[in-house]
Amino acid sequence: MKGVEIFISKMDEQKNTLATLVVSKDENIPENVSLSTYSAGKLFLQTAVLRTTPSFSATKTIKGNPFKYYEYEYSNKDLVKMKTLVYHTLVGSNGYQMVITAPFDGFDIDKPAYMKIGDSLTINP
Repeated sequence: MKGVEIFISKMDEQKNTLATLVVSKDENIPENVSLSTYSAGKLFLQTAVLRTTPSFSATKTIKGNPFKYYEYEYSNKDLVKMKTLVYHTLVGSNGYQMVITAPFDGFDIDKPAYMKIGDSLTINP
């Protein structure tokens, strides 16, 4: 991962946890790497460390770009149960990942807003 392009966070004062949105970019992805391969590799790196697996996966097109997206749950270092929504896409030779993480309690209530954010992602190569 070359670096974070966007980082947004909001503190949940009641739970003393952060809800975060991070968009990151990988440059110079080889042409022969498919979206499925790129996405699986990125997802493995995240879920293996957290000792979890996706509870949901799907593909969709957002503003003309194909995306794979996943949901998974884990407990953070403070043992607060969290839920994450991850989007992956390839545009040209660049890979993009958007990760939205928030406390498990309330995640599904706020999920329409998270999906709206994800569905508004515009990538200009």
